[in-house]
Amino acid sequence: MTLFPFPDLGDSVTILAFLSSMIFVILLFGGAQYIMQGIAYLQFAKRTGTPYGWLGFIPVADSYLLGRISDAGYPQKKSGKRLLISEIITLALAFVVCILAIVLTVLAASNSASDSILWLALLTLLLSIGVIAASICVLVFQIIAVCRIAKNFGGASYSGWTAGLIVSLFCCQIAFFILLLILSTKTPTYTESDVAVEG
Repeated sequence: MTLFPFPDLGDSVTILAFLSSMIFVILLFGGAQYIMQGIAYLQFAKRTGTPYGWLGFIPVADSYLLGRISDAGYPQKKSGKRLLISEIITLALAFVVCILAIVLTVLAASNSASDSILWLALLTLLLSIGVIAASICVLVFQIIAVCRIAKNFGGASYSGWTAGLIVSLFCCQIAFFILLLILSTKTPTYTESDVAVEG
């Protein structure tokens, strides 16, 4: 007796039903996260006076909004642009890598000249490393933005909020968005027009 029963591989209807149910669950959780993130960003934007809060519902543009919200209380408002540019670079490089991978596959299937395949494979590898580096930049900028938001909205317990958000970001995405949603109901220390006084 097996611990995890798998569907009979000969039964295509069972496999199709299993895959369909998995896709449904993934879409359900993804949709819930998308809605929670959009609502949280919209509430953060309203409470800090950050314009264009509706950008929280638009992929890629939501990164710009996250950075702008995190800039509340800081004199320079550059986090939104940093996040947006790094995310666009990541997506552009990933798109190019996908195209190159398709071209490589076609060339390999047609038994074309090996020198061109080798150089194309090397270029694809280098650009893939670029995608990884750009993705790390996006992640670092997002963590900085989330830490600044936790500090602004968390009050005296901001270190707990920061730890919870960072741990949940890596361990359980749904918990991350739930924490963001809860944090967005709190009153911020600084708004878009305020500048924190260090001292």
